[in-house]
Amino acid sequence: MKPLRNEEVEVQTVQLVRIMPDTGDRIDSLDAQTRGRRSWMRNLPFFVVVILPTLLSALYFLLVAAPRFQSEVKFVVRTPGSTATSELASLVQGSGVMRSGDDAYIAKAYMLSRDAMEQLINQNGLRAVFDGAGADLLWRYPGPFRSSDQEGLLKHYLKFVAVDYETSSGISTLTFQAFNPPDAQRLAGALLAHTEAFLNSLNTRAQSDAVQTALKDVEDAKQRSYKALDAVTAFRNRESVIDPTKASTGIVESISKLSLETSSTNARLAELAVTTPQSPEINSLRTRVNALQDQITKQRQTLGGTSTSLAPRISEYERLLLEQTFGERAFLSALTSLEAARLDAERQRVFLEGVTTPDLPDFPAYPYRLLSVLGTFVVALAVWRVVRTYFKDLRSHAKR
Repeated sequence: MKPLRNEEVEVQTVQLVRIMPDTGDRIDSLDAQTRGRRSWMRNLPFFVVVILPTLLSALYFLLVAAPRFQSEVKFVVRTPGSTATSELASLVQGSGVMRSGDDAYIAKAYMLSRDAMEQLINQNGLRAVFDGAGADLLWRYPGPFRSSDQEGLLKHYLKFVAVDYETSSGISTLTFQAFNPPDAQRLAGALLAHTEAFLNSLNTRAQSDAVQTALKDVEDAKQRSYKALDAVTAFRNRESVIDPTKASTGIVESISKLSLETSSTNARLAELAVTTPQSPEINSLRTRVNALQDQITKQRQTLGGTSTSLAPRISEYERLLLEQTFGERAFLSALTSLEAARLDAERQRVFLEGVTTPDLPDFPAYPYRLLSVLGTFVVALAVWRVVRTYFKDLRSHAKR
């Protein structure tokens, strides 16, 4: 074979390529993927229990939660003091107003009742205030997690209002929340006014009963007075005398005159018996004395001693007059009581005196955004630690 010359030789570079795959590198890649998947699975509970609730809490409280403004008012419940029974008592006690603890508890119960809620809905637009939550579904009504009936509405209302009563000082504190400051201030004042009207309406029935009772007493006293007057008139017609006491006065005066005349005649008779015992005037004087004494006896019998004398009639007449006097006084007393009951029914019975007026809040009182997010994280972390400890204990017991 003829040898090749140098210019005829062509040098070519050949690169060797491995046709079979590298088994060791593939195994390393699979191990890395497995370790990553296992690490993700191990951290998944922490993400679900801690990270996810914290993120959702931050999303809600920082971006979605509606600000709630709170208006506060302090007040005391007072009732008019009782009327003093004497001038000295009036100087000491006066006629001011007194603190009423029972009415304060009634006011608290009314403010938290369905009736107060309906008053605010019908007269002050409470439902429109509930719609001011915007995108915050947890504080809107009706929301996705509560019913739209009256019970659900009442529960939602109680989330906005709170009442606290201090027994030591007698001061009640009302707080009302809304989604803007003017609504919070307006609804707090409106609820206070509705409560005062309700407390005064509680006394309407009692005051009406008091007036009706006073009217009945007046009618009874009037009939009693008329009956006593008719009895006096019937006595005068029957006895044909206006006032038997005046008739007895005349008889007593007559007896006195007859007694004086008898005494004078006896003195004259005694004088004649001494000076002129044989005087014919002595018999005349004795006859006159006997006649005077008989007349005195008859006059005394006219006053008393028999059933036809003046004494029983005077007693009956005075009893009738006494009954008439009692009837008149009872009638006047009943009229006075009626007028007092009417005045008492017309005046206001309960006052809600404000220690402070409903304030206009400058900044929202709720929610506590950062604290709420931090609290969610702390609670979720505690739950995750408890769950992790529980499952560790389960695995340790399973290995044994």
